[in-house]
Amino acid sequence: MHMRRTFARRLRKLPEEVRKGYAPRLKRLRELLRELPAEGAAILMGWLEEAVAPEVPAPKAWRNLVQHFLERWNQMRIHGRAPDVPATTNRLEGRFGRLKPRVRRARGFPTRAGAHNFLHAVTRVCA
Repeated sequence: MHMRRTFARRLRKLPEEVRKGYAPRLKRLRELLRELPAEGAAILMGWLEEAVAPEVPAPKAWRNLVQHFLERWNQMRIHGRAPDVPATTNRLEGRFGRLKPRVRRARGFPTRAGAHNFLHAVTRVCA
């Protein structure tokens, strides 16, 4: 889950020429991180082998990005192999979906109806 979140941050750090030159592969990488298919590691390995080929070496930023996700691929896919491992690291947050109780409590609710709906959702999920 965290790898998906850090993808956008890593993408912003890439030099502009890498983002433009590898746009189709960056799009495919985003899809791989969303879907986490079993063959994803093989795809990333192929990209890394191409990137380090002596004929036309890829930019270091691209190699580092691919290597980063390849090294962590099995860790990201573990929830697909082991049923007792949740997809997220926070089970309660996973049950809430995108509902963030701590943030809502800290920042407050814009309306009274919003607070009521939040409490209703929390009690329904926790029950």
